[in-house]
Formats: sequence, C-alpha cells, structure tokens
Amino acid sequence: MNTEIGKNIKRLRQAKNITQDKLAEYIGVSTPAVSKWERGETLPDIALVLPLASYFDVSTDELLGFNAAANAAEIQKRITEYYDTCSKKWDDAGKLIAAAHKEFPNDFKIMTLHAYHMIGGNADNPSETVLVHADKILPMCERILAECTDDGIRQNAIDILGKLYKARGEYDKAITMYDNFPDFYNTKNQKLEQLFTRASEEWWHYIHKNMFELTNFALDKIERVIWYSNMPTDKKEKLTGMMAEFIESMIAETGYELGYKFIASLYGEAAKHFVITKQNENACKYYELRLIYVQKFGDFMASNRAICDMPKNLKTDLQKMHNRAGLHDEIEWLENTPFLAELRKSEAFDMMLNKYRKF
Repeated sequence: MNTEIGKNIKRLRQAKNITQDKLAEYIGVSTPAVSKWERGETLPDIALVLPLASYFDVSTDELLGFNAAANAAEIQKRITEYYDTCSKKWDDAGKLIAAAHKEFPNDFKIMTLHAYHMIGGNADNPSETVLVHADKILPMCERILAECTDDGIRQNAIDILGKLYKARGEYDKAITMYDNFPDFYNTKNQKLEQLFTRASEEWWHYIHKNMFELTNFALDKIERVIWYSNMPTDKKEKLTGMMAEFIESMIAETGYELGYKFIASLYGEAAKHFVITKQNENACKYYELRLIYVQKFGDFMASNRAICDMPKNLKTDLQKMHNRAGLHDEIEWLENTPFLAELRKSEAFDMMLNKYRKF
C-alpha cells in the first residue's frame, strides 16, 4: 500500500493548520476515514484525489507522492551545498538554507539547519542573537517535537529550545529541557561496536571511530578548562604546549596520525583566546601552529598511509564528520568567518596566511 499518500495528507493538513474533522467535513467523508488515511491503513477513493489536491493547492503528483524521490534528492543537494558553503562564507550559507526552507517548508532537517544558522550555529550562541530570532525558531522547534519522528532531529530541536529558554533567563526551564534529552552525546557507535566480534574488521572500525570521537570530545573540554580558567596566560600556554608534545610523542611511537587533529584543536583554542583578548600577535602565532597540524592531518587523510588495524573505510567516515579536514578548507574558514573580521585587518595575519595559500 502506498503510505506516501497518507503521510502527505497529514503533512499538508498540519501545514494548513486544520483538524481532521474540518478536512473530513470539506471532503465529505468521516473523521475516522481521514484518520485511517493518515495512518496508512486505507487509501482515499480515486474520486477524492483531485478535490484533495485542489484543497491543499498542490498537484496530484505531489499528493500521491510521485515526486517524493526527486524532492528527497533535491533536499539532500541543498543540505550538502549548505554544509560546503558554511565554512567558506557564513552569510551566503545562511541565504542558501533560508531559500531551501522557503522551498521545502515541511522538511524537518532543513528546518533545523535554518534555525541553528539563525542563532549562529550549534554552540556559543549569543543570547541577543537567539532572542532576535525567537519568534521564528520557537514555532519551528515546537512543530518538530509535535510532528517529527526522527530522534536526531528532535534532539536538535530540544537543544535549540534550551538555548532559547536560557536566552530568556529561564534557566530552570532550559535545564528541565536538557534533562529530558534522549542522548546528548550520541552512543550509537558504542552500541554498534558491541554488535561485532572482537578484533573483527567491523569491530576495529567502531573501536577506532569511537576512540577518535571521544578523545576529540574530551580534549575539547580540557582545552576549555585551561583557557577559561583564572590561571596566568603563560601557564595556559605551557599546559597547551605540554599536551601537544605528549600527543606528538604518541604519534611518533604508534603512528597514530589522527592525533594531528587533536594538536590542531589545542592550538585553535589558544588562538581563539588571543582573538577574544585582542592579542593579534599571539593569535597569529597559534593559528599558524594550527595550520601546520591541519596540514599534517589533511596529508594523512589524503594519503594511503594507515594506522595499525585501521579499516579502509574509516578515513571516509571521519572525513564526512569533519568538514574542515584539509588545509584548503581551513584557510577558507580563516578568510571568511565573521569571528576573525578584526584579526583579518592585521598585516601579520595576512602574511601568515600567505605562507600556506600556495599549498
């Protein structure tokens, strides 16, 4: 049975903000009949297809779901284009996702990306920015939670709502929202790891993937503990250098070249601190160190080199998860992110970037 028809009737009815009773009354059927269509248990009579399409102001093809596959492909194309543009030109990416949302107003993934973009991304969202867009993001998130069945998208809606409550000063409400978060740090790969026999290729794939992601996550927290603490700056720099040296020695001993990503992250956090405190010389110094290790990480990802017991497709998986995996993408980000608008005015920053643009 073609359940797309029922899904489309439900989607279009909710977009029109009418009840099943009202639709049933207009079409001349019972409310239970509409309910069965939407649950996919029965189909509308062929004679009702045209009146339904006319009422919802869509083509019969759209109502029947004949263009669903084409729409899905176009939606994915728009999402890919958005991600590709985000690290290069933030404002242009915002225009792309806003246009995609206008064209596909009922796609929940596009809806979520549009909401995140309006508030400045998925982290460090200024309360004033969130509040400016509150009237738009609130109904988006409420609709996702009411209608969407995809757990990942629902989690994003909860995350955005928590940020909105925080921006309003409603911390208790935000905390309650996050207390109900199904899985704040996704453990799906941990479960997948447990499915396979130890030391099998599939098991090694998830072991490596989990170790990389969890180490990356843990280091992010350690970096913040260092750089947002009250320690003197020279001590923060010393600790950052010690951690980088430790990871470098681990790479030398084990060949775990994925560790270059961790070192790049350490230096990136240091650079961010000096941007915030308007110490341009130190910011340039640490962004250059970051570029060195981004290049090392990118070279490894593009090479045929492998880590002991690392499955062939792990690099591909990690590449998908880390959009700025290479030097070219990193330089484009440095040249376009609004965060570095002031730093880009300095001659030292431009000279530093010129060393790496040729690569």
